[in-house]
Amino acid sequence: MVKRKWKARFLIAGALGAAAMSAVAGQITLYGRTGFQGPNLTTTSTAPNVVRSALNDVASSIVVTSGTWEACTEAYFRGRCALLPP
Repeated sequence: MVKRKWKARFLIAGALGAAAMSAVAGQITLYGRTGFQGPNLTTTSTAPNVVRSALNDVASSIVVTSGTWEACTEAYFRGRCALLPP
């Protein structure tokens, strides 16, 4: 498992989606503070709007355990988006 920091504080007013579907959809964990600290959200399924999560609009670090995920700055896969591999 490779841990990856998301330096731009990009994300989560937003959307998360598994970019490629397979037998195992994958897993992603978002953290509210840098260094994989603070409130977190782990999911294995698409989340078109995660604004009601404990992250309150921002993820400062992310771990993609498996799968490739698309993360967007706006809800429902709008705004600036990026693909996140493990």
